[in-house]
Amino acid sequence: MSPVRFTRTGAVDLDTVRDDVAKWYALKRQVTLVGQKLDEGKNALKALVQKYGETDPKTGSLLLDLEGPVGDGDRKIAKLKNQRSETTSVNDEEAEKILRRKGLWEEMTETITVLDQSRVFAAYYDNKITNDELARMFPKRVTFSFILLDEDDKPVH
Repeated sequence: MSPVRFTRTGAVDLDTVRDDVAKWYALKRQVTLVGQKLDEGKNALKALVQKYGETDPKTGSLLLDLEGPVGDGDRKIAKLKNQRSETTSVNDEEAEKILRRKGLWEEMTETITVLDQSRVFAAYYDNKITNDELARMFPKRVTFSFILLDEDDKPVH
């Protein structure tokens, strides 16, 4: 007879639960392994494109033409591409140096007011803010995370 455990919401068949856990965890381990293999394969293909690909003169991306479609699905792969992208970010030190030298620093900057949480808590500890007010300013949110535990109550990854 299957062991039954009584919980706050009723009885549960532990043999069925254990079987479901074993199947799910086996799939989880396979997904992790497959994900690692996919990453390794993608990195190897990217290295090949980097080494043997030709630069697209319009975009600067690297393309490796496979000279024949690959795959047996409805979408065939004909080329591999390392797509070039470019971002622009500010060099804060250089921008400040140039703008100060030109007398534009004050005109190009603004002061932004942000809440200093440590000061709010200090005011609470000094009894300037009530428990209710603090709770309304910092509402709690409850979430649950699904974790597998071993016999020593340590997480299993």
